[in-house]
Amino acid sequence: MKSDMKKVLEDVFATPEPKRKKEFLKKLDQPQISTLSFVLSQVSYIRKSVWIGSILVSVLAVLCADVVGQDSVWVISAMTPFIALCAVAESARSVTYQMAELEMASRFSLKSITLARLGAIGALHVMLFCVLVLFAGKSSLVSLGQVGIYLLVPYLLTSVLGLVAVRRVHGKEAIYACMGIAVMVSCLNFIIRGNLPEVYAQKQMIWWIVTGTYLLVKMWSEYKKVIYQTEELAWN
Repeated sequence: MKSDMKKVLEDVFATPEPKRKKEFLKKLDQPQISTLSFVLSQVSYIRKSVWIGSILVSVLAVLCADVVGQDSVWVISAMTPFIALCAVAESARSVTYQMAELEMASRFSLKSITLARLGAIGALHVMLFCVLVLFAGKSSLVSLGQVGIYLLVPYLLTSVLGLVAVRRVHGKEAIYACMGIAVMVSCLNFIIRGNLPEVYAQKQMIWWIVTGTYLLVKMWSEYKKVIYQTEELAWN
């Protein structure tokens, strides 16, 4: 019934098609901007805490892993959820600080803005991830491919669960929920390693790959749902 009411309201208050929109826009002084320039312009709007937090967690992971030696893979994989937390928290900022409607009124769409910012953060995380994989693989008894998937799955799991929390919990409480999820995934990593070491056997690698692929697709799907819901909340 709620969906029917919403459909009726959308039909009643439907916005008429703009007339001579293209002609009007051509009259405005809008300097051309390349894709690279647009992405770089959005980088400045990303909070410094996101950059600093991602780098500090990575440095801390390396320092802790250097102490434990061969167990560095499990220490670093337990830290990757907190790197993922930085990206998830940034994706929720528009809703958390009630800035979605203002950003939607800008020259560029909310989807373009979100994609540009998350793309910049993702590029940093890929570089950090490569460094962490190489460092962990240096003292590990497993291959770099295994190290990579062991680090990637906790990151993706935190991202997926965090994005679900962002959609269902509104306001600043969403950030606290994401923090709790990161802690839970990190602790779960140690619990499984200590009590179910057979999960990390070579013969289970195919299931790790399947899980990682599923979480990657699911993460992309959740990001689209967050953007769609943000646009919907702004309309309401």
